[in-house]
Amino acid sequence: MIRRCTSRSGFSLVELLTVIVIIALTASLVVPAFTSLGKSSALSVSANQVANLVNRARENAMSKNAMTALVVVTETSLENSNRVFILLELSPRSDGSQAQPSDWKQIGKWESLLPGVLVDPSNLSLNKSSAQAGESGVPTPAFPTLAYHGQTVSTYSYVVFLPGGNLLGSTSPQVMLAEGNLASGAVTYTRPAGGGGPANYYKLTILTATGRLKIDRP
Repeated sequence: MIRRCTSRSGFSLVELLTVIVIIALTASLVVPAFTSLGKSSALSVSANQVANLVNRARENAMSKNAMTALVVVTETSLENSNRVFILLELSPRSDGSQAQPSDWKQIGKWESLLPGVLVDPSNLSLNKSSAQAGESGVPTPAFPTLAYHGQTVSTYSYVVFLPGGNLLGSTSPQVMLAEGNLASGAVTYTRPAGGGGPANYYKLTILTATGRLKIDRP
C-alpha cells in the first residue's frame, strides 16, 4: 500500500495580516527613535566640524606665523546664515611693508553645518563685523569685503588667532550650536527646553590665553 502524505505550505491570509500588523506596530515605535538619533548625530557631527575649524585656525596661525581668523556668516538675508564658516589668513609681506586688507587670504572653501543645525545668534560672543578699529579683538588691517556664493557678506562674527596660538582680544568667545531653524533673526528650536533655550546643544568656548577649546553639553 502506498501512503500519500500531504503537508501544508504557505501562510493563510489571517497569518499574513497578523505579521503585517506586527511589523507596522514595530516600525511606529522604532522610526521616531531613529529620527531623534539622526538629529542628535547631526548636532554632534556639526560640533566636531566647528571644533576642527577652531583647531585648524590655531594650528595655521602657529605653523605659518600668521594671524588666522575663523569667520561665521550672520547676515540673515543670505542663504545659510549662521551655518557657514570660512578661515582667513594674513601672511606677513616679504618686503616688510605694512599689510593691507587685501593681504587676507581665504583658506579652503566655505564649510556649512548639517541641515537642521545652526549657530544660535543669542549665544554667540565672537567679535562682530561692526566693531571698529582699536576695539578688543579687531585685527589690523581689517578684513577685505567677503563674498559667499557671489553675494557680499556685510554681517559676520569672527575670532582671530595669533602666531602664539592665543587669541586677539581679552575675552574667551563662545559659539553655541543647536537644533533649529532661523527666520528673521529669531531661532525656533527643534527640541526646546524649559526657559526658552534648546534642550540639546553644544557650547564651544575658545580660551583666550591658549586658543584651546572647552566644550559644554546639557
